[in-house]
Amino acid sequence: MQIRITSETTAVAEAADVGRLEVVADDGIDLATALRGLGRPDGTDHVWLDVVALEQAARAALPEGADVEAWRAAYAAMITFADEHGWLDARRAHVRAHVEPPPAPRTG
Repeated sequence: MQIRITSETTAVAEAADVGRLEVVADDGIDLATALRGLGRPDGTDHVWLDVVALEQAARAALPEGADVEAWRAAYAAMITFADEHGWLDARRAHVRAHVEPPPAPRTG
């Protein structure tokens, strides 16, 4: 799963892929503004994402016809995995994710 942040939008991409969680942000993005309602920055390399808000946004981004119940179970397993690795806050309300730059444009 990826949270894609550009100057125009913040959106969940690849919502069905709960085997990873990352935030991809264009250069110069104000993460605090872009993540309003979804999370908050933790320095420049990480963010804390609200577990419930992330689930709602990701579920809304699932492809039509997706098995939502199976996805919910997989999402819960992702959050459990994050907890086991210390990537949830003390209240278990936010999950920590890396902030990555967008991929370099392809040439040629």
